[in-house]
Amino acid sequence: MSKEEQRKVKSMRSEIKTINDVFLGVAGAGHERVMTWQDAAGAWQSLSSGEVYRRVRTLALALKAWGIGRGDRVAIPSENRW
Repeated sequence: MSKEEQRKVKSMRSEIKTINDVFLGVAGAGHERVMTWQDAAGAWQSLSSGEVYRRVRTLALALKAWGIGRGDRVAIPSENRW
């Protein structure tokens, strides 16, 4: 790792305080590299970090439009995939 890369990693570590910071650092970068996989009707499809970020932003905007804000609690019923 070059000295410049080491400096960037050290700087990034000092900025990470929450799991949300990690997510925004990875997904918010907008890379098209595969970040996760999604089961769509029995067929696994790759999702890039840019796509994951777009989906999270869309959900955040919908929650905001419904009047849900910082500090509010939201329940998300979901199937157990494990």
